[in-house]
Amino acid sequence: AYNVMCFYYPKGEMNWTYAGTPTAVGTYIVRIQVNGTGNYAYTHERLVDESNWVFTISPADYTMHVPESWTDSEKPIEVIEGSNFNTAINTITQGGTATVIATGVNETIAGRVDWYTDAACTQPVDKDAMIDGAAGTTVKLYWKFVFLDDTQKKNYGITKDETGSVDVIIKEGEKQDLAFYDAGGEKTTGSTAKYGGYPILIRAWNKTPNGGKVACESSEPKVATIAVDADGDTTVTICGVGTTTITATADMVPGKFAKTTATYTLTVK
Repeated sequence: AYNVMCFYYPKGEMNWTYAGTPTAVGTYIVRIQVNGTGNYAYTHERLVDESNWVFTISPADYTMHVPESWTDSEKPIEVIEGSNFNTAINTITQGGTATVIATGVNETIAGRVDWYTDAACTQPVDKDAMIDGAAGTTVKLYWKFVFLDDTQKKNYGITKDETGSVDVIIKEGEKQDLAFYDAGGEKTTGSTAKYGGYPILIRAWNKTPNGGKVACESSEPKVATIAVDADGDTTVTICGVGTTTITATADMVPGKFAKTTATYTLTVK
């Protein structure tokens, strides 16, 4: 009786250790070992004719899956003006649930997604940095899928990382609740006064919680000047006949609120 065993080993590597049927990419040669038993107890090893018993396992195909939301022009990805890159990436990935995935033969290919600000993927995103873009502009962020498993890279013939980009539209934040109020606490947009009269007391009040800092200016200082105290109360001093527009501006709160203005028109007769 005889036991016949076939050994598969990479071409150029002599090894009689049986390791099962090969699955990794490479070129292999079949080698036969015959083990006799009883009266025929001997072992015969032979390298089979290489021209007929060489086979090659080629790299398998793999597929990259990019979330549809990253390329959906009808539902663009938007962030508020003044947001940082971390906010943008969280919006793109929907908090980490939408990301690039690579799949192979009945397996997911190990990898991670890194973010960059340039097409060559040489400038990593500083997640804490503010995005430099005004409302209405589009900023392009670039992603790179980095393959992590060397064995998988070999089996799928992967020689470089996959890359792509996502467009992010910068939108204006919410308007702030900014308005002028008179000395009685009523909202007002203007008044008429007589030259030589007493100063007028108004207040530019931003009622938005954690809203932007407010500053005021008069369009015609020859008609009236303004002075704002620590409480935000604005004293308007009449200087001459005419009309002036007093403009209050609440600064933009990055990633939250848009720059907002309110006006008060004073006519002096």
